Amino acid sequence: MKIKNPALLFVLLGAPLALFASSENDRKIEDAAKASYNYRTVLDNHVKVKADDGIVTLTG
Repeated sequence: MKIKNPALLFVLLGAPLALFASSENDRKIEDAAKASYNYRTVLDNHVKVKADDGIVTLTG
């Protein structure tokens, strides 16, 4: 069987992964980033970390 639309295949395979994203996981991601050596020393806490549905955004 040849797949005619590989993008659809990726969406179907990746959709269940979105179910694992939760606010608790986002909080853990943010805490881990803030506790890292690079965040504390290199970035000197000038960058804000925000995680939303498993997507991390650094601003600053």
